[in-house]
Amino acid sequence: MPSVTHTPGSFCWFELATTDQNAAKKFYSAVFGWDINDNPMGPDEVYTIFKLNGADAAAAYGMRPDQRAQGVPPHWMPYIFTKSADQAAARAAELGGTVLAPPFDVMDNGRMSVLQDPTGATFCVWQPNKTAGTGITGVHGTAVWADLSTPDQVRGAKFYSDLFGWKMVAGDSMKPAAPGTYFHIVNGKNMVGGVPPAEHRAPGVPPHWLLYYQVNDCDGTIAKVKSLGGRVVAPPMTMENVRKFAVLSDAQGAVFAIVQELQAASQPATAKAKPRAASKSAPKAKAKSKPKSKPKASRKPARKAAKPQRAAKARTARRKPAKKARPTRKAGRAKK
Repeated sequence: MPSVTHTPGSFCWFELATTDQNAAKKFYSAVFGWDINDNPMGPDEVYTIFKLNGADAAAAYGMRPDQRAQGVPPHWMPYIFTKSADQAAARAAELGGTVLAPPFDVMDNGRMSVLQDPTGATFCVWQPNKTAGTGITGVHGTAVWADLSTPDQVRGAKFYSDLFGWKMVAGDSMKPAAPGTYFHIVNGKNMVGGVPPAEHRAPGVPPHWLLYYQVNDCDGTIAKVKSLGGRVVAPPMTMENVRKFAVLSDAQGAVFAIVQELQAASQPATAKAKPRAASKSAPKAKAKSKPKSKPKASRKPARKAAKPQRAAKARTARRKPAKKARPTRKAGRAKK
């Protein structure tokens, strides 16, 4: 089982906010083969941990009525590993970001904060204690990449580089990326995501992070998603016969992407998971290039782009996390 070791600046947790938790559990279990582990959070509420081969792969929670009333759509939220949630939140504010939920403890699992970058994309930082994050990667059903869709590529990239020490490079050459091209995000020695050029964003789509999940069969996964009530936001595209991508949404409207490695065996370890696809799609509240070989993804604009600030505030209202709930929506439910 391919395990994963999280380091500062890496994506360590992936959380779904949905309007129908039971339906979402059935959908993703069928699509990615995830097993379900529900953790009670209060009256009629549970925090779902999705597992693969016994390891944590992602999570989900049911959105509260007040979130829905504010127009917050179903969405996926990325968590980024940090040594100190307090320092990360303070630094984000200094760099022009917004602290939507101040740092708080998630019982003995860790400490977190909900933040928004200067261009409007929302994300969480996670300081581990007993829970480091996901425990498996590199197989069908695991998140392997994240694209930042922002109207200001340079400003957005600089914010994250200053906050996490990320480097923005032009692919495997590792040379600094030029504005207007696809930025590959390098954290330490690993490529973990990208920042597509702003010109490839769909009009009216709010800034967001788009998560990519590895699959064994892109076309087969698309067929399964459609059969379960999901839809194709951006049709499959192949990059130099190396990777195949598509942007999809589940039956409730949460948008995500899938990537199939066509020549995984011949790819360098650091480049194996990199989709290099541009995102044009996005769940409104948060989230979420077309450089030469990168497909332009397209995301369904949310009904009315719900403001991330509202999403975070709604999630910070009154919820107490379950005893074993991992880095999570607790995020979103802590008092601001």
